[in-house]
Amino acid sequence: MRRPRRVPALPRLRESLRVRPPALAFRRQHAARRRRGRVMSHVERRPVRGVFLPLDLLVIAGIARGVEERVIAERLGVALEVVRGSVRHSCWLLGVPGRRHDVLVAAVCAAGLLSWLAPEPRLPVVVPAHLAVIVPLLAVGLSNAEIGRRLWLSLDGVKSRVRSLLRLLGAVDRAHAVALAWGQGLLGS
Repeated sequence: MRRPRRVPALPRLRESLRVRPPALAFRRQHAARRRRGRVMSHVERRPVRGVFLPLDLLVIAGIARGVEERVIAERLGVALEVVRGSVRHSCWLLGVPGRRHDVLVAAVCAAGLLSWLAPEPRLPVVVPAHLAVIVPLLAVGLSNAEIGRRLWLSLDGVKSRVRSLLRLLGAVDRAHAVALAWGQGLLGS
């Protein structure tokens, strides 16, 4: 016979959803959950804010290399939903809106969390000025329409320049282009 699940009182549940416990207090209160290998929030069933898991960094490294989430899941031997959850968690940790891979890679590179990752073996690329203007806007996560409004370009003009930039850098997608731009020094050190 199964034991019924204990459901906390509604006011306590609302309060716990509103306020996230700090990581140190969480570790002291919930040591039993921590012993299983993960620091998990008892309410949200996901890792606590402030703690990057090694899986998160491996997933971000795969995204920075231009690998699809499905392929990352296969290579790491985890389910696709685990990879997507890791991306959501990483975005949440860094304050990245939504699940924008390009903004996530830019934030992680700016924070220096991928310094352990060897740069991709590529020849240095000279990016023309009309394409170099687009790189920081991609790193911020702007859409083609927003880039067009900022640079006074048509939508087709922006699409053409983004395609040219991806081709020039040898990138698969925008997130890969941002990672390569960080590696080439186009976005900072």
